[in-house]
Amino acid sequence: MNVLILFVSVVASDPWAWELAMNLNPSDGNTMHYCSKWYKDVAFGSNRGAFTEDFINKEVRRKPVNFIAIVRHDRGQPDAVKVWRFKQPNRSLLEWFKGPSNNIATDNKEIYKEFQGNRHSDDAIFSYDGALLFNKVWKDNGIRIVNTGVDPHINQLDAHEDNGAGLGMSLHCNHAYCTTHGSRYN
Repeated sequence: MNVLILFVSVVASDPWAWELAMNLNPSDGNTMHYCSKWYKDVAFGSNRGAFTEDFINKEVRRKPVNFIAIVRHDRGQPDAVKVWRFKQPNRSLLEWFKGPSNNIATDNKEIYKEFQGNRHSDDAIFSYDGALLFNKVWKDNGIRIVNTGVDPHINQLDAHEDNGAGLGMSLHCNHAYCTTHGSRYN
C-alpha cells in the first residue's frame, strides 16, 4: 500500500517545523479526486487514522505556509520524500487549492529529496524533478497536484487528450462546478 501525505511548514522562522495537512490513501475506499474535498474548508478523517486513511486537517490547511513536503509511505514507514518552496510565501494550502487553475505553485525544482530503495521509477511525483503545478484543468479533466517534470509541456495538453498523472485526478468532470459525469478517478 502506497500512501501519500502532505506536510506543510507553517512557521516562517523555522522552515523545519512541519504539520500534517493531508494524507491520501488510494486503498481506503474513499476517493480524493479533483472535485472532492481538496478545495473545501473541511476536516476529514480521524486523528487516529491520520496516517492510514484519507485525512484532512482543516486547521493546518488554513495556516500560511512556505514549504510543502510530499512523503510516500507504506503503513507509516516512509520510502520517499520531496520538499518544495512555494513561490508565493504565506498563503494557506487551502488558498492554493481554491486558487486559479494551471498555477505553478513552487520553485522549479524540489529543495530536498530522499528515497529508500528503487521504488520511485514509475511515480508521477517522485520520478521527476520539477515544480508542483496546482489545479491543472483541461477539457473536462482535472488534477490537483502535478509535477511539471512529468511532461515539460503539461500546460499545453490538448483539449482532446485524456491523460496526465498526479494527485487528485479526475477524468470527465465539470471542474468549473465540480460535478462528475462518468468520471474515472486516479
